[in-house]
Amino acid sequence: MSKKALIGLIVIVLIIGTSIASIFLTMPQENKNVPLTSNTIGVITIEGIIGETTNLLGIPQNLNDPVEQIRKAQEDNTVKAVIIKINSPGGSAAKSIEIYKEIKKLKETGKKVIVSMGDTAASGGYMAACAGDIIVANPAIITGSIGVIMQYTNYKELYDKLGLKEVTIKSGVHKDMGSPTRDLTPEEKKILQGIIDDTFQQFLEIVS
Repeated sequence: MSKKALIGLIVIVLIIGTSIASIFLTMPQENKNVPLTSNTIGVITIEGIIGETTNLLGIPQNLNDPVEQIRKAQEDNTVKAVIIKINSPGGSAAKSIEIYKEIKKLKETGKKVIVSMGDTAASGGYMAACAGDIIVANPAIITGSIGVIMQYTNYKELYDKLGLKEVTIKSGVHKDMGSPTRDLTPEEKKILQGIIDDTFQQFLEIVS
């Protein structure tokens, strides 16, 4: 072996040896005299529009679902407190109420819940925040917006202009209530308004 090749081999061995030593030096050393702590603080984020989490095919999934994360925190005995970060303008009334109830259940396990409001914690986001023990917010955030709304787009006039007509076969009088191809009847408007008013009353009871 030439002198140059020998020097190169020695350098490679030194580099590998140094790397191995570094790995061992940086690995945490187990100390049986120091007990590992079992007290941890969980962090859960509620971001964007509140609603059912779905994949690209529209199939419901539990990935990053705040309800599932809150339930895990309920069952995890190592979690002693939870910080819930909310940056949401609201969304589904049903999902918002579900999140609120799960946070209340979390508190019933004896775990403290601190809510940290982001830029926005409005409507359903505000509702969820009300379940916490403590709410942390700065004066510049957008919050509140207590109310319930239902909207849909009506294509009836467009269909009429295009000469299109939807054919509906149903078994219930109100089965196609809210169809975008026809107007609501006075009775249907009354039914939907009743649903909105009932949901709004639940909202008021939670935040008041």
